[in-house]
Formats: sequence, C-alpha cells, structure tokens
Amino acid sequence: MPNIYYVYAYVRSKDSTTAKAGTPYYIGKGSGKRAWAKHHFQIPSNKKQIVILETNLSEVGAIAIERRLIRWYGRKDLATGILLNQTDGGDGGQNISQETRLKRSNALKGKYVGEKSVWGGKRNPAQSIRMSGANHPMFGKKHKEESNIKNSNTQKGVRVGALNPMFGKKMPSKLCPYCLRTISLGNFTRWHAENCKYKHD
Repeated sequence: MPNIYYVYAYVRSKDSTTAKAGTPYYIGKGSGKRAWAKHHFQIPSNKKQIVILETNLSEVGAIAIERRLIRWYGRKDLATGILLNQTDGGDGGQNISQETRLKRSNALKGKYVGEKSVWGGKRNPAQSIRMSGANHPMFGKKHKEESNIKNSNTQKGVRVGALNPMFGKKMPSKLCPYCLRTISLGNFTRWHAENCKYKHD
C-alpha cells in the first residue's frame, strides 16, 4: 500500500477567546485533495490557513499522528483544549461528546421519518432484490446446532431484568387504523398505517 496519506491542520487567522492566531483549530488526516475539499468541517476561505503537518504516510501512520496531535492540543467540546474536532480522530466515531450527540440528534429529528425518508417509508428496492431468495447468504441453509447453542449461551443473562435497557419501560406504540393492532413506533410507518396490508380489504 503506497504512503499517500498526510496530516493537516486548519489554523486561526486571528486571536480568539480560545487561542492565539496561528494555532490549529482543527486537525485531520487525508489523501489527495481532502484538506482543501469540502467535507463535514468548514475549511478556511484563506488557503494559507491550511497547513500540511506530515506527508508520505500510511493510513495507520496518519491516524496515529492525527490522534496524537488531537490529544496534545485537546478538544474544546470536552474542555481539554483548543481544537474544534468532535472526535479523538482515526475513524471519526470515538469519544463524541454528549453535547455533540445532542446537537446531531436534534438536527436529524423528523428529517428521515416515514414519507420523508429516502424511500418514502418503503423498503430500498435494490436491497430487497439483493437479499431475497437465492441471493440471501442463508438461502436454503440452516445454522448448525452448535452455532445455535453458542449464540444462545453468549446471550444468556446479558439483557435480563434490570440489565435490559427497556426494563420497567413500555415500548412507545400506536394503533393501526386498518388492522386495529397496537404496533411499536419502530415498525408502525414501515408495515402499518398507509403501508398496512389490510388497508384495501
């Protein structure tokens, strides 16, 4: 695998209440034009504020340096430093702050539900074809008995009683006007209401 990765920083153009001008406010790793291309983090309008810190790296090496620099400068959302990074680097999904999780959750609420979803509350047709009948990896097969026992033993006692996150709670539900069944909200839009098989009976 060629060493095509690098580690870059976006630096401040002026002093702020967080840090001085010239200090990094974001650390990232990438290849090609990643540092200059539009992505999840706003890039500086002045390209002089984009600084390449290390080059000619393997992906593993770039991740290691990225994570080390984020630890060194610290994250503003965790009150440990001056960076606006919202993860510890690497795969981009580790140690996300509670504040960031809440912001993302609020931003996505109601956006991809039911008719607003990509498939309008229906199944992805390509996925249905790809995983149906003989295309399904388990088509015509059965799990070995030893696999069933192993899986069963692995799950025993894991989500029992107070260990179950739904312990003492009721799953939110809704009454389908067509089949008159009370259905959990997770399945309601997909299988009931306007998609209920009894709708036209």
